[in-house]
Amino acid sequence: MAMMGGGFALVNIPSAAVVTTLVRTQVLSLAMSVNTMALFAGGSFGMAVLTAILMRSPKPRSNP
Repeated sequence: MAMMGGGFALVNIPSAAVVTTLVRTQVLSLAMSVNTMALFAGGSFGMAVLTAILMRSPKPRSNP
């Protein structure tokens, strides 16, 4: 969770700065909404994949 929070902090601020710099004022709220939605969707997808990888059950070992 701490890594995810750190990742959000390192990605969200620069991407928000780029969006506010490049987008016209008339559509700024829409652009920021899309930016935030993409950030959270990517974070959720990444956490789901990481959880699936970590929770894989190991193959059972046969005892000789």
